[in-house]
Amino acid sequence: QQMLIDGYFSRRPLSAAERRVQWAYAMHHGGDNALAGTLPREVVDHLRAARRMALHRFRNRTFGPYDGLLARSSISEALAKRFGPDRTLSPTALENFQSCPFRFLLQHVLQLEELEEPSEEIEASSRGLVFHRALARFHTQWENSQFHPRPGQELPQLISEQLGRHLNDAIAEAIQRTANEASKVLWRLEGERLRRSVERYRIHWGKFLDPWLKQSLQPIPTYLERDFGLSHYTAEEATGTPLPALRIRYADVELQLGGRIDRIDLAPTDEGIVFWVIDYKTGSASNYTSSDLQTMTKLQLPLYALAAEQLIFADTTARPLGLAYWLVTDTGPKTVLPNRGGTAWLQKPNAWIDFRQRLQRHVASIVWAIRQGQFPLAPKSEQCTSRCPYGSICRINQSRSTGKVWSLPLLQESPSPTDLVHG
Repeated sequence: QQMLIDGYFSRRPLSAAERRVQWAYAMHHGGDNALAGTLPREVVDHLRAARRMALHRFRNRTFGPYDGLLARSSISEALAKRFGPDRTLSPTALENFQSCPFRFLLQHVLQLEELEEPSEEIEASSRGLVFHRALARFHTQWENSQFHPRPGQELPQLISEQLGRHLNDAIAEAIQRTANEASKVLWRLEGERLRRSVERYRIHWGKFLDPWLKQSLQPIPTYLERDFGLSHYTAEEATGTPLPALRIRYADVELQLGGRIDRIDLAPTDEGIVFWVIDYKTGSASNYTSSDLQTMTKLQLPLYALAAEQLIFADTTARPLGLAYWLVTDTGPKTVLPNRGGTAWLQKPNAWIDFRQRLQRHVASIVWAIRQGQFPLAPKSEQCTSRCPYGSICRINQSRSTGKVWSLPLLQESPSPTDLVHG
């Protein structure tokens, strides 16, 4: 591509950077021999390697090692050890692979970290932890045995009063933990925003309960901040002892997962226990959809439900009634499974069984692909660079024009080493 400055590629270079550009231009047009000796050998080797990489990534229509498809046996052997059956993976890491396998490579294999930039706001994760802590303390101390709401009945104002006190305590603790005066001021301002969500929570909880009360069921928040498969147990509000990792075996793939479940609501029935798995969020409801779970793009909530079934309720008959994100600073509970009718799974006990089978197969397929070095630059979203911390280095905008397509093939009962190699 010709630059607008006349003579840029022919006049005497004024810097080392211009000399490298002229050499790369000459190499592209077959005249690099004429510039032999003008650059150090290691720089020339680097430029040639960069050109080879660019040709494979931006001119080739199939995935290869330059855009994440690592086919060497030595690499797959190393990955199989690093992400083997004894390595506890997180649902969030698997979601990263789902959103873009190349991102998983950069973040979890190469372990590249995003540079932190100063912010004038409290991070969403810190804001969420404070509200989570307040909710866990509130539900731990709330007297469920004396709580008998009726359909259509407004929940008592005492809920807002007690939750407000716990939130004030959690905000005060956050302020005390920070030594930075500016951060203390930000937390005080953030605290005012969070306090406005307290009254909404009482209203949202009433709306969540109402359809179940009409079915003569009352889901009770019972397990809060419950860990499984984590190496240490740090949640002071957590209920019960730490649980082991969730183990999944499908075909020849074994794996284990760990995480923290925000909340599980229980309701006894004549057929056994039914439960809700709830994950608190402080973002917008538009970021969480039913289709993300149906297509296995989002795995956290389904895997939490599987962990609850197989670890917490291992010795009893139990099944989930549904999965929900609770947008504590936005619209409240948002049912994502079942996606139509909040009580649909009450009459369909096989719905979870069928979904669970698909879930285990899908997760095992992801882990198999990780161990085989399958990390193609194939993001799910067209707008991924606006949210991904690696958007400035993956060069997906240059790669899209090649038309490369990759999707995760699902494992069969006896996978072979070529099952997950797709171009």
